[in-house]
Amino acid sequence: MLGGADLNWADLSGADLSGAQVVDGNFMAANLSGCNLSEANLTGSKLLGTNLTRANLTKAILSKTDLSNATLAKADLTDADLSEATLNATVLVEARLVSANLRGVDLSAADVRHAILSKANLVGANLGSCALASSDLSGATLRGAILQQADLAGANLCGANLDEANLTGANLAAVVGLTREQIQHVTTDASTKLPAYLDF
Repeated sequence: MLGGADLNWADLSGADLSGAQVVDGNFMAANLSGCNLSEANLTGSKLLGTNLTRANLTKAILSKTDLSNATLAKADLTDADLSEATLNATVLVEARLVSANLRGVDLSAADVRHAILSKANLVGANLGSCALASSDLSGATLRGAILQQADLAGANLCGANLDEANLTGANLAAVVGLTREQIQHVTTDASTKLPAYLDF
């Protein structure tokens, strides 16, 4: 257990930290690219600007962490717990977040293009101005999520739960798998772009 450990600016690229217990740790601007952090517990840690490219974070606990401006491109976060984490302006391009717990997460202005979020829990998440183009959100739960000004061009929304989601100003013009039933209980406005076959 390394509670409160100070690893700011550290170079731990490629390290095996699987199962590590680093609650409330400090990893700001650290290089954790290619790290194995599977099943690690980083609850409440600060990872602002941290490089986690291609890191293995499967089943990791990242609840209430601050990952603002971090890079998690091509990282594997399958079954990870990121509930109430802050990922403002975080790069998650081509990341894998299958069945991840993202309840109440702040992904505003994040780059999540081409990421796989199938069956992810995004209840109450803030995805405002988020780049979600060509992402896979099939079977994801986005109930009550904020998607204002989000770009979902080419995203897969097959079976996604969008009840009570805020889609004002969102771009869904070229999404895949969206049905009229899915948007019966969402909030839209004149600037929301829906597929032509669903336009109100």
